[in-house]
Amino acid sequence: MSVEIPKTVADALSMWDAGQDVPVIEMGGMGRGYEMAIFGLAFELVRHLSTKNVPPVGVELTDEQAKALHSDADAIVTLVNKEPWAGFSGAQVGAAKNFAFCVVCQGYFEACNQPCVSDRIITVNRTELAGIPHS
Repeated sequence: MSVEIPKTVADALSMWDAGQDVPVIEMGGMGRGYEMAIFGLAFELVRHLSTKNVPPVGVELTDEQAKALHSDADAIVTLVNKEPWAGFSGAQVGAAKNFAFCVVCQGYFEACNQPCVSDRIITVNRTELAGIPHS
């Protein structure tokens, strides 16, 4: 892969916002448009969750904390789902949330640099979202 994995969540968001190619972990396996919709949502979730007090991997959340974080994430899903390229399936929402929580809890580089996902690294670019028809 020619694009290096960003070191931090902030670096990844800066690349995404600038319309640059950002390495991610393929989550859906159902084609480019499906992946782009996942990551259009995932980066907005990452942006939001990175402002919250999300503990690192290994720190247990109380049921109340987990419920609050998922409620916050669901509010972002509802907001982003109004975009012309959205219309998410439940699987896409689950994949986007999974990616977002992994990179916020582990760190961007750490989450994307795991041997178990090395064969699933692709790049996404927010400028592609404009070409995705509403599902």
